[in-house]
Amino acid sequence: MNAMIDEACEVIAETTRSVLRTLYAPLLPGQRYYQLPALDARMMRPLRIWSHVSNIPLEPISIGELDTVHDQWERTTGEPRYWFPVSWDVIGIWPCAGEGGGLLRIDYQAWPRPLLDDADTIELPESSVDAVLYYGQYMSLLKHYDISQAAEYFRLFEESLGVARGRSGSARQPVGLRG
Repeated sequence: MNAMIDEACEVIAETTRSVLRTLYAPLLPGQRYYQLPALDARMMRPLRIWSHVSNIPLEPISIGELDTVHDQWERTTGEPRYWFPVSWDVIGIWPCAGEGGGLLRIDYQAWPRPLLDDADTIELPESSVDAVLYYGQYMSLLKHYDISQAAEYFRLFEESLGVARGRSGSARQPVGLRG
């Protein structure tokens, strides 16, 4: 049951963007690429990245755009101004810091923490509790090949997600320094 509840929470968190966190990562000299799981294993995707030194948001850019803007971008150092996705679990910073000492503030969408025992509470807004229950019923009925009833619970699940999506303003949770 816990695994099914965890799965429901992950589906809901991904759909509603209701688990938001912030972390601070050291800006290391010469480091252009950052592994997301090394920063936080529960990080789903970065939403906003700030240079803590200049207190400005880094602008998102693609590698293709960097190639057209600056042909030697991989060798450039300085105060970071842009960030770009490299893969599902790696981001890049451009230009990379020539000297250390700064921090990146990363606001990100996260996977909810798994339930470890019966006293744990789900890491979602209260408006999502019905969706978790409907998802559990849906999956249980699918395992019993009751497709028509499962479809009804999936409809209820989707409807409750609409409510949860509208009320998903959860507070950011600082994770702390990583590095």
